[in-house]
Amino acid sequence: MIKKLVWLWNLIYYNLFLFENMITKTIFFPFLSLLKSKKIREIYNKRGIKDPDLIVKDAL
Repeated sequence: MIKKLVWLWNLIYYNLFLFENMITKTIFFPFLSLLKSKKIREIYNKRGIKDPDLIVKDAL
């Protein structure tokens, strides 16, 4: 009985995890796509940041 209950909670948490990842990707995709523009890359390069994608993803 306990094994089934643990399995059920693991299934619920896993689906919530997938849902959260899907929502995060759909909400933040426009902002992350802005980082691929040439002008934004130049601004970050002036500040000494080679890959702004990693920094923004870390912050989120």
